[in-house]
Amino acid sequence: KPYYQKAGLDNMTLTINADSTFTMKTKMATLKGTVEYGSDNIVLNFKAFGKIKLGKMEASVSGLTSKTLKLTFDVSKLTTILSAVSKVAGSQVASVTKLLEQYDGIRAGFSLTRTADAPDK
Repeated sequence: KPYYQKAGLDNMTLTINADSTFTMKTKMATLKGTVEYGSDNIVLNFKAFGKIKLGKMEASVSGLTSKTLKLTFDVSKLTTILSAVSKVAGSQVASVTKLLEQYDGIRAGFSLTRTADAPDK
């Protein structure tokens, strides 16, 4: 299996709430933080335990429709965040981090599909 499948990234869920907080769930870990919106990008600010800053990752937005969102990002930023997570989550995350560190200048992405509408306040 490819590493992204072993890490559960092919079944990742990303929930962005109306208050600009997010929860990203993968097979390895659940990450939370806040979202900043730009005209053609978003910035995910990752936090551990809701308080400790793990880092931020800027993602370019493309393919935005009412049902889909495509995000691409510099893998080195993801590696930095995963390194911080691996100190808590263990060896599986560390393995993915080690693999990603072998590449320079690579971009990766997610194609996300809306599965539910945000609840009304």
